[in-house]
Amino acid sequence: MEVARDHSRRTSDTIPALYILERVCSIPSLIGSAFIISTFCTVPTFRKPINRLIFYATFGNIMSNVGLLMADSFLHNPTSPGCQLQAFLFQTFMPADAYWALAMAVNVYLTFYHKYDTRKLRKMDYIYLVCCYGLPFVPALTFIFVSDPQKGRLYGGATLWCWVTPKWMIVGVATLYCPVWASIVVTFAIYIRAGNEILHVRRSLRYFRSQCLDDDQLDMNGTTSINTTEVTRTSESAYTKSLPSRGAACSSLDDSHSVSVSTGAGQREVSKQGNAELGAVQHPDPGIRRNGLSNIDCMCRAVHESNSAAWAYAKVTLFFFIALLVTWIPPSANRMFRLVHGHSVVPLEIITVTVLPLQGFFNSLIYALTSWKACKELWTGIVATLNTTEVNQVQSSRIDNKFNMTRLGSRSEPPGETGSTTRLAPIQAPWH
Repeated sequence: MEVARDHSRRTSDTIPALYILERVCSIPSLIGSAFIISTFCTVPTFRKPINRLIFYATFGNIMSNVGLLMADSFLHNPTSPGCQLQAFLFQTFMPADAYWALAMAVNVYLTFYHKYDTRKLRKMDYIYLVCCYGLPFVPALTFIFVSDPQKGRLYGGATLWCWVTPKWMIVGVATLYCPVWASIVVTFAIYIRAGNEILHVRRSLRYFRSQCLDDDQLDMNGTTSINTTEVTRTSESAYTKSLPSRGAACSSLDDSHSVSVSTGAGQREVSKQGNAELGAVQHPDPGIRRNGLSNIDCMCRAVHESNSAAWAYAKVTLFFFIALLVTWIPPSANRMFRLVHGHSVVPLEIITVTVLPLQGFFNSLIYALTSWKACKELWTGIVATLNTTEVNQVQSSRIDNKFNMTRLGSRSEPPGETGSTTRLAPIQAPWH
């Protein structure tokens, strides 16, 4: 009993600081979310396929932060609309990041095993939006009207904010924490399954690129036989960058190219279609050989670009998954400890109110790392605009000062006698 009273006293002393920490940690997330939305909507270079899913997840982060900023404002009035709204926001939008991480993993799976291109993946966005926001919305809205004579209302005062009351905790765990961890497990399984494939393709692509750069390995009969995999590359205008042209052959290859990627043993033939083909040439002259080398060089750069894009996507999804684990392990451990022992642990409470509000901030960091080049270009443009504005202000100030000095000088002269008329006036001799 003494231990319980001591725990209650320590918790009551800590809770005000937890509310302050909760609100403070929500501010960076809101700033990061505003950065994501503003840049994605206004700057085309930020509109990459992977950033599109982060953009969708940002709205869930904002709604979660709104609920976290409410903190204990309605905790002591559990039947009020404010308390019910806060609980609804948590139930609907708090687990959204876990579902979007699963959506990213599904995209990876569809790309590697079902050959989905960017157009097909874009069509999946509607399904993801319904699953990530629509499905949690149904129970979250239903819980507002759930009440029991013995347990009371389902939504009410929890430990730190309004959510599922302790008497209904099993329902809260089953409808929020279980789906979140099911999504995390499935996401992890997809990455484990696809990880070996990704590494295999990367090794094959690196070997293929080294073969392309070796002139002695080129077979001028139109094919390059290597023990590797085929590489399938599809481009999206908002994601791929045009390859720098190196002669007419490169220009034609930029307009139409098809590099196939599939895995398997044995030798593969990698062919490149373009206006200048590596046709069946028995004795190529130097000019044709240079043209063929140019085509192969363009193909190598296309494969390198595709390789870089694939690894960029894989790294982003991995970072997003790590941020998800950092966000959900502490609150899940705290919730399970409270469910088993009947009370929470102060260190876990502190970590929970620190990491949960930072979901949007973590996503903004991943978004910035993914679009680092676009961020540098944006910053350079802002600095150039500020410098131009400052120069214009200085020039305008100098013009105004010069104009004012001219007006002041003209006012100090006697009427009718300016400096020029005085100098041009004839000198008259004095009368005696």
